[in-house]
Amino acid sequence: MTQIAAKKNLSEAPDISSFYGRTQELAELQKWLTQERCQLVILHGMGGIGKSALARRLVDKIIHQYDYVIWLSLASAPPFSEIILKLMQFLTHGEQEADDIAPIMRCLHRHRCLIVLDSWEELIEDESENYTKYNNFVEIVAQESHRSSLLLLTRKLTHNIDILKGKLIRFKKLTEITPEAARQIFLAEGMSGTDRQLAELSQRYRNPLMIKVVAQQVKRVFSADISPFIDMSVFVGDAITKFLDEQFQGLAKIEINLIYWLAIRRNSATWNQLSHDSEQFLSDQQLFQTLNNLIARHSFISNNVEDIPTIYILDPVILKYTTERFVHEIFREILHLLNYQNLQGSELLITHSFITQNPQDEELNQEQMRRIVKPIQKMLVAKLGSQQQLKDELTQVISLLQYQGLSPGYAYQNISQLISVCQ
Repeated sequence: MTQIAAKKNLSEAPDISSFYGRTQELAELQKWLTQERCQLVILHGMGGIGKSALARRLVDKIIHQYDYVIWLSLASAPPFSEIILKLMQFLTHGEQEADDIAPIMRCLHRHRCLIVLDSWEELIEDESENYTKYNNFVEIVAQESHRSSLLLLTRKLTHNIDILKGKLIRFKKLTEITPEAARQIFLAEGMSGTDRQLAELSQRYRNPLMIKVVAQQVKRVFSADISPFIDMSVFVGDAITKFLDEQFQGLAKIEINLIYWLAIRRNSATWNQLSHDSEQFLSDQQLFQTLNNLIARHSFISNNVEDIPTIYILDPVILKYTTERFVHEIFREILHLLNYQNLQGSELLITHSFITQNPQDEELNQEQMRRIVKPIQKMLVAKLGSQQQLKDELTQVISLLQYQGLSPGYAYQNISQLISVCQ
C-alpha cells in the first residue's frame, strides 16, 4: 500500500456507480468544508433519501484537499472504544493506540483530516455511557479549535446534536430529489415510457431508494414499461411498506398520531386545522413541538411556505402508506370494540375523525369517505359477512355508548359515519 493510499480509508463507505441531481446541496457542502473550514457538518434526512450517496460523492470531490480521510459506519452501534482505536491506528499508520479522545484531537490539530461518521441514528437507542462518549467526542470536535472536519450522517437529530451552536457548525437537511433527478434515475434503471408518463412518475416518487424499489418491480412485472404502471396511482408495495414500517418504529406515538391527522386532511392541513382536530388531546405547545420534531429531526413532514397560511404536507408515498396504515389500525380497533363492547384499546377511533367537519370543503370530505370510511367498511363487511350484520353490530355499539353516557372524542361520530355507508 502506498503512503497516499494509507491516508485514505473509504472501505466502509458505499459504492456509487451513478449519481444524479443534488448539485446545489453538493456545492453548499463543499463550500462549508473546504472554504469555510467548518469543523462539524451534520447531514440529516429520512432513510433512503440519499445521504450516504451524496456524502460519498462529496468526499470523492474534495478528498485531495485533506491529509487523512476516513469513513466509519456506525450501523452496528460499535463501542466508542472500537471507533477510537480505528481512528488512532489510521491516523498514526498503526503505530499508536488510544483509549481516550486527547490523542485523536492532537492528530486533528497537526493534520487536515476529514472523518465521516455514517448512521449516527443507530446510537440513539443506546442511551448509555457509550452514547455519551460519542456525543462528547462530537462536541469537542465541534468546539475545540483545530484544522479538521467531522461529517455526521443521520436519519434524525438527537437533542444534544441539535442544540450545538458555533460559527464552524452547519446543519443540512436532505429532502426529496427534484423531478428531473428522479427521471434520470428511472431512465438509468431502464424504465421506458412517454415523456409525459416519465414526468408523472417522477413527481410521485422522489426518494431515491423508493425509486429503485419501484423500478425493480416494474422491470419484473411489466418488463420496464411504465405505461400500465402509471394507471395504478401511487404504489406502495411490500418492500416500500417494510421500509416505511422501519422508519415509523423510530417515532413516538404522539408523532405518529400527528402524521395520521395530516393524512386525514389529505395534505391540506394548516396550523389552525391541526390545532382544531387535536385540541381535545394535544396542547398547542405539544402540537408545535411535535411538528418541529417531524419536520426538523425526522424529516417526515414538509411545509409549503409558499402558501399563506403554511400548509403541512407528506410525500405522496408516505401519504398513501400512512392512510393505509391508519385504515388497518382502525379496522383492528373496531373488531376489538365489537368483541369486547368497550372502548379500551380504541385510541385512534377516539382521537381521529374520519371526516373533518368543514362544510366548505365538500371535495375533501368525499376524498375522506373514499380513502378512509369506505375501505374500513369493506374490511369489516368481509370479516362479518354482510353489511346488515355490520350495521346491526355498530348500532349496538352506539346504543351502548349512549347508555353508558360515553361519547369520548370522535368515537360516536366515526361509528355513525360507518353506519351511514351500510345502506
